Amino acid sequence: MSIGVRLVLVFASACLSAWLSFPAGAAPTKDPIERRVLIDGKAAEGWVAVESTLTPATVDGVNALLFRVPVDWHAGEPEYPVGWPRMQTEFSQPQGDWGSWDEVRLRLLARSSAGGFPSRPFGITIRSDDQRGWEEDVESLTAGQWQDISFDLHELPFRDRVRGAGLFISEDKYTDGTVLEFYIARLELLRYTAPMLIESRPITDLSFADAELLAVYVKLAGVAKGETVPVELRLTRGEEAIAAHRTPALAGETRLSLPLPPHLAPGDYTISAAVRGRTLSASVRLITSPWQETD
Repeated sequence: MSIGVRLVLVFASACLSAWLSFPAGAAPTKDPIERRVLIDGKAAEGWVAVESTLTPATVDGVNALLFRVPVDWHAGEPEYPVGWPRMQTEFSQPQGDWGSWDEVRLRLLARSSAGGFPSRPFGITIRSDDQRGWEEDVESLTAGQWQDISFDLHELPFRDRVRGAGLFISEDKYTDGTVLEFYIARLELLRYTAPMLIESRPITDLSFADAELLAVYVKLAGVAKGETVPVELRLTRGEEAIAAHRTPALAGETRLSLPLPPHLAPGDYTISAAVRGRTLSASVRLITSPWQETD
């Protein structure tokens, strides 16, 4: 799995929160997030564009920086096969100390004269004060829709000594002559001041109905090192609650297991995880195993 590119974190319906072990009437609280804005969409101050242009713009009534790239297979820097269109900025201390931040998050709307985007359409690059580099690609992009894209900083090896950052495209992913427009409304650093469930997914979306356990990955932020937070795991089928289990999890990504009752019927189920009122859900299909006893 990539070091943490996470597209469009969509949180599950609040109706599932009624199953959680919280006081009657309790409701999920507002995300406990602190932010440091790197781009507010109103000005390009401090940022420069290479093999591209960067100008303030308004789209859908939203202030944004327009990172515009005319793809040209015959121009660019000689050491790169085609070129390296990018926008970038420099940081000085203490602005370059990202050690206490969990994510860098980007909100943008992208358009292409070709109508769509290839896989890995662009990426982020971060550079240290000793010129070490770190890059992560976005794995997919939908044209014409606002999207939130988060890059996990926990495995960035020099996050207390960041000197520069930027967004880039690889031109050889695009057809020569394509015009790309990336409207950037926000670029910001985030940190969680209380435990927050960031991601939850079953290890596989297909499992045997006679399995004793269903394995789930969860990702938590805002948890102190060495401490744990209880995670509520639930399996449901329609409105019927099938299984429930509370288990502790550490910060970052953890593999958890939900014990399953015997003799489950094959079919489509929903697996959910919840922390402090925040619930994330995914579909899982249970199928008959070759060893399963049938009536």
